[in-house]
Amino acid sequence: MIDTLESMEEELQQTRNKQRQFELLAELAWKTTATRPTKTFQYSTRAVELAGHMRMEPPGLQRCLALAASGFITFGNLDKAKSLLERAQQLARQREDDRCRELLLRVEAELHMQNGTPLSALRCADAAIELARGNGFDTLSARLMRVRFCAYFGMTDEALVECLELVEKVKHKEPTGTVARVYSLLGEVYHKLLDAHNTRLWLNKAAETYRQLDHAYGEASCLRSLGIIAAAENKAQEAIGYFHRAIGLLQALPESPAIKATIFGSLAMAYSKCKNAGKAEWALRCADENARKANAPYNIAELHGFKGQLLFDREQYDAAIRELELALRVVRELDFPHFKWQIQKLLASSYERIDSHKEALAYEKMATAAEEQLYGHKMQQKVARIAAQFELRQIRAEQEIERRSRQELESRGEELHRNLNAMLLNLHQRQKGLLKLKSEVETMLDKGKGQHLQLGRQLLAEIEEQLRDSNVRNDLQRQVEQTHGAFIRTLRRHAADLTPAEIELCTLLRLNQSSQAIADLLYLSVNTVNTHRRRIRKKLGLERNDNLVTFLATLQD
Repeated sequence: MIDTLESMEEELQQTRNKQRQFELLAELAWKTTATRPTKTFQYSTRAVELAGHMRMEPPGLQRCLALAASGFITFGNLDKAKSLLERAQQLARQREDDRCRELLLRVEAELHMQNGTPLSALRCADAAIELARGNGFDTLSARLMRVRFCAYFGMTDEALVECLELVEKVKHKEPTGTVARVYSLLGEVYHKLLDAHNTRLWLNKAAETYRQLDHAYGEASCLRSLGIIAAAENKAQEAIGYFHRAIGLLQALPESPAIKATIFGSLAMAYSKCKNAGKAEWALRCADENARKANAPYNIAELHGFKGQLLFDREQYDAAIRELELALRVVRELDFPHFKWQIQKLLASSYERIDSHKEALAYEKMATAAEEQLYGHKMQQKVARIAAQFELRQIRAEQEIERRSRQELESRGEELHRNLNAMLLNLHQRQKGLLKLKSEVETMLDKGKGQHLQLGRQLLAEIEEQLRDSNVRNDLQRQVEQTHGAFIRTLRRHAADLTPAEIELCTLLRLNQSSQAIADLLYLSVNTVNTHRRRIRKKLGLERNDNLVTFLATLQD
C-alpha cells in the first residue's frame, strides 16, 4: 500500500490536470483515514480547495468535505467543520448517496459531541447504524462511535456490554484495523471503569493486532495511551518504556511530527520525574524539532508549556515565566480552556516564587476566572450528560415496551393464523365428507324404491342444510375478521361497495384458497365463485392483465 501511496503522490506532483489532481487527492484522503489521519486532513482540505477553484462539484467531493470536516473537529475549528458538513449533506441529498450519508451522520455526531449536545450525538450515531443496516453496509464504525459516546455519558456498563458484543463479533476474524479499533476501544472503556488490569490487557491486544498488520501509527497510538496511563499512576519508568517504543515506530512516518512532538514532551516530563535531566533535555529538543515541523499552534503552545513546567521543577522561575508566557500567548488564540488554566496557575506560582506579588495576583485572578469558566462549562456538560442519561434510559424503556408489545402482537397474530388455518382445514374435511355422503345418498335414491325414497330425501335435505349451515359460516367470518381485520379495512378503503360475501371471498383468495376450494367451503358452484371474482376485479379497478390474487397479496395491512 505504501508503494501505491508513493506512486499516487508522485503522479499528483507531476500532473497538471485539475480533474486528475482532485481524483488523486480524494483517493489518497480515503486510503489514509485509518493509518495517517494528519495526511487525510491535508489531502481532503486540498481536494475541497481545488474543487472550489474548478468551479464544479466532482464525484467524491462530499466524502472529501466529510473528511475535512472531521479533521476540523479534531483541531477544534467547529464553525468551519459545521460549514463543510452542511455543504456535504446538501450534496449527498442531491445525489442520493446513502453510503456518504452514513459517513456524514457519524461526522455530525462528532460535531454534536464537541458542541456539548450528547443526546443529539447519540441519535446521529443510531441513525447511522440504522442507515448502514438498512442498506447492507458495515455497521461497525457507527457502533464503535456509539460505544464511545456511551462511555462519555458515564454509561460505562452499557458501553462495556456493547463493546464485548463487538469483540465477540470480530475475535475470530483475521486481524484488521477494525479489530484493533474494537480492542483499543474496549481498553478505553475499562479505563473509564478504573479497571487497570483489563485496560492494559486490551490496549496491548490492540497494539499486537496493529503490529501484525504492520500498522505503525495505530500501534504507536496504543503505546502512547499506555504510557500516559502509566505516567498518571506515577510509574515513570514504565511510561518511558512505552513512549520510547511508540517513538521508534513513528520514526518511519515522516508525516506524524505532531504526535511525535506530544510523545517526546511527555517523555521529557517522565525523565524529569526520574531526575534524569540530560535525557529530559534530549527529549525536549526532539519535541521542539517535531513541533516546528508540525507547525501547529497547539504543538507550539504545548512545547512551551513542557519547557515551562521543567524549568519550574528545577526552580528556574525566570526562565519558566518566559516559556509559560510564550505558551499563553499562543494558546489565547486557541479554544483550549483547560490548557490555558494550567499555564495561568503555573505562572501565578512562578511569579510568587520570585516575589512578584502583583503579577502573581493578576495571573491568579485570571486562573480563577478561567477555572470558573472551565468548571462551569464542565458542570453544564455534566448536567447535559445526566439529562441525556435519563432521557436515553426513558427512550430505551419505551423501545423495550414497544418491542414486547410488538412481540405479543406477533405472537397473537401467529396464534390467530394457526387457528384460522386449522378451522379452514377442518371445514374442508367436513365439506368434503358431506359432499361425498350427498353423492352416495343421491346414487342410492336413483336406485331406491318405496319407503326408502322418503328416508333418503329426508337425509339429503339434512345434508344440504349442513352444507349451508350459517353458524359454521358465521364462525369462519368472525375468525377471518379477527385475523385479517386490518386487511379488510384497507380493502374497504380501496372499494367501499364490496359486499360482505365479496370481502369474505377476497380474504380466502389472500389465504391462497383456489376457486374450487372456496366453492366447496361456501357450498357454491365454481361458476358462481368466478362471477364474484369478476365483480371484485371491476370494483377494485383492476386492468385486464392485473392478477387479482397478486393484488390482494401485496395489499398492505
